[in-house]
This record gives sequence, structure tokens and C-alpha cells, in this order.
Amino acid sequence: MIYTDGIHMVATTEQELRSFASRMGIGRHWYEGVEKGHPHYDLPSKRVAMVVGQPEVEVVNSRVIVVRAKCMVMNPKKALAYKRP
Repeated sequence: MIYTDGIHMVATTEQELRSFASRMGIGRHWYEGVEKGHPHYDLPSKRVAMVVGQPEVEVVNSRVIVVRAKCMVMNPKKALAYKRP
């Protein structure tokens, strides 16, 4: 599952995130890696509509983006189990 707040994009796993970004034509230079503590892609404005229109994408608030990204690093199983508030 891919999650976006319209500005950032995260996924359940880092591999899933990178694969989806590649399919959507989002360059690797938009990636913010684990060194920031919450791996994600910054979402280019010209790609927002295309990303949001994909069936595997859920639009969420920015708090969910941060929690999911941190879970992906610390405990991927928690990221799978996290339910949004």
C-alpha cells in the first residue's frame, strides 16, 4: 500500500516505495532516505493527480505519513498493522 498526503509519499516497505515511484516516473532525486529517520519521496506537484488516481494509493494526513515512514525503518511489521486514528 502506498500513502500520500499530496506532498510526501510512503509505503509499507522501502522496496514497495521505490518500485512505485519508479513506475510513476518519480526520479530518485526526490527520495529522502533513512538518514532522516523517515524514508519517503517528496511528491512533485505534476505527479500528484496521477499518484492519487492509482488503486493502491490511500490519501492520508501528514501525521500518518510520518508514523508509517518511521515504522518502516524501526519495525516493518508495525507499519503493516498501523491503523490510522
